[in-house]
Amino acid sequence: LLNEIKETILKVGNGTYSQNEMKSLNADINEKIKQLADTLNSTYGGKYLFAGTNVDDAPLKVVENPDGSVKLEFSKDKNGQTIPNTDDLKADISSGINIDYNISVGEILNIKDGNGNTVNLLDEINNLSTLMNDIANGDEQTAAKETLLNDTKGKIDTLFDHVVNERTSLGVRVSTAEKIKELNDEDILNIQDVLSKTQDTDVVEKFIELKSAEMIYQASIQ
Repeated sequence: LLNEIKETILKVGNGTYSQNEMKSLNADINEKIKQLADTLNSTYGGKYLFAGTNVDDAPLKVVENPDGSVKLEFSKDKNGQTIPNTDDLKADISSGINIDYNISVGEILNIKDGNGNTVNLLDEINNLSTLMNDIANGDEQTAAKETLLNDTKGKIDTLFDHVVNERTSLGVRVSTAEKIKELNDEDILNIQDVLSKTQDTDVVEKFIELKSAEMIYQASIQ
């Protein structure tokens, strides 16, 4: 989705289109932004995957503005607190090994710049919809296109790279969990083998064999 959004930005910034064509591209961008929200509101087993530890509530909501632009907002609970947090769900996967097994919307959309300041990329996605709407309606097209290419595209590139890095980090955690699972499965099989051998032992027979061996030993040293 982000790659498709980047491609559309380049089209709009570098191409010449009629107003109807621009309105079509604007509608396409807005649909992709909505799809992005749907993706970040994905669920598994009835739980929201990207809501941090607040897994019972959707982390994002889509607001459709009267002017045709769309806006994504972090959802709020009944007390006005932001629902998606940056706390990850954790799991003990083996003795002394604990991993985070999800990524929150907050981690994806809030990043640190070179000065250590937090940058909310959700604002840039919303700015994108506003700029596209201005261009489609013929409002200050030249300035809007310049901002789109020089600033907004750079922020979308940053978001794209950040998502790739987060996905790589999650992939490392998944690989670790899978490796630990393999080791745990081997340990379980070994334990089951030991238990099976123990349970299959005829205790009476082995006791008689032991006593016979003791008698032979005693006779041999007399």
